[in-house]
Amino acid sequence: MRAALQVSAVSVGWGLLAGTGSLVAGITADSSALIGFGLSSLVDGIASSVLVWRFRHERLGTRAVHEVEHRATIAIGFILAGVALFVVTKAGLALAHHSEPEPTVAGIALAGAVVAAWLIRPHDLAPAGEEQTRAAAEAL
Repeated sequence: MRAALQVSAVSVGWGLLAGTGSLVAGITADSSALIGFGLSSLVDGIASSVLVWRFRHERLGTRAVHEVEHRATIAIGFILAGVALFVVTKAGLALAHHSEPEPTVAGIALAGAVVAAWLIRPHDLAPAGEEQTRAAAEAL
């Protein structure tokens, strides 16, 4: 359980960092793609914080896990629907006005940071994730 909390905490930090950077770069460049990526990253961070909340309740036994998971699923679903609505609206307006985003150093640097993070992510956390996945599959 401790490893799951650690992985989720790292994911929260990354989601906030990548999301904020993408939103700033996207707003600067008026880029629907960067704004959408930023919002998606923030949603990932929020979802990871919900996992931290869930794992903490599971570890402490303070609430029924299925209750916490049900609430989390509904909350994340509404957030994702809002992000989708925003991205579709923003992209539709960009198409209607024939606008194009400008390439920015921040956008290019952010794309490079994302690729680098994917390549150098902590592989030593993978066994804990695989163990959690097996346990979840066996529970079904």
